[in-house]
Amino acid sequence: HIGYIYAKVYKNHKLAISFIEKAISLGKKQKESYIMLAKLYAMEGNTTKAIKLLNSLQIKGDCLLKAELFFLANSYMKAIEVVNDCEVYR
Repeated sequence: HIGYIYAKVYKNHKLAISFIEKAISLGKKQKESYIMLAKLYAMEGNTTKAIKLLNSLQIKGDCLLKAELFFLANSYMKAIEVVNDCEVYR
């Protein structure tokens, strides 16, 4: 959707966030929209908001998505910590 275009093509994360938030508020409540929104929050440095959103989705195996969010926010050590704690690798 248009939020993805603004994020990937134009590198305008703030505008992409506003488009995705608007789409969700209008009823487009697809999991992918929420995941993209969480990734954009992380890219903007709002990891707390991104993780909170991701937790609300209760996605199976979400620890890898959480690690990706920390990575996108340049919190590399936290990303490694999340991966190390991930049950997928136990």
